[in-house]
Amino acid sequence: MKKCSTRLRMALGVSVLALALSVPPGSLAGDQGPNVTVTNTPLPVQGTVNVGNFPATQPVSGAVSITGTPSVHVTAATPLPTQPVGGGAATQVGQPASSLINLFCNPSCNELLPGGGGTDVVYAVPSGKALIITDVQWTFQVLGVHGPTSVVQIFGPGGFVAFFPSPVDASGGTSGQVHLATGLVFLPGQAPTLGPGQQAGMQGYLVPNQ
Repeated sequence: MKKCSTRLRMALGVSVLALALSVPPGSLAGDQGPNVTVTNTPLPVQGTVNVGNFPATQPVSGAVSITGTPSVHVTAATPLPTQPVGGGAATQVGQPASSLINLFCNPSCNELLPGGGGTDVVYAVPSGKALIITDVQWTFQVLGVHGPTSVVQIFGPGGFVAFFPSPVDASGGTSGQVHLATGLVFLPGQAPTLGPGQQAGMQGYLVPNQ
């Protein structure tokens, strides 16, 4: 009887062990399902996207790196003054050397050429141009009876244009020079001349007649 009871207990233990081994391990902790991995994949967007909620400016602190060549546009409150030079390298008067004019007047004017020499033709401002006289130098003997001061006179086709007082020395000679900040303007076909018996050099430059 005792042997029968022992065999019965051994059979019951084997049955319980077999039942335990037949249950899947995952079933003991509950059905958790398969493992799933989610990645951030950009999705295509069609149609109109409203980005009006973003601010017009964004404050940035620290160093900012720029890749490539940026385009910079500067808007000035007041336009900066510019002076056209008509092409070519500008000289100290803001004009190319080809526009500079050098005259010798006695009393009509002839053009002096670069490097020396001159022409026998009375100078006249070319068509489409205007001559701006900026500097005048004179030296001559005053004719006839004179006082302590003479007057250098510059004329245009229509008459008197400018004059410059000049002291006369004991021998009757007078000389001087003047720089004209705004200049004397002569139009196409015109030319400066001096008063009788006077001689002077004049310098200036040509600009478009506008």
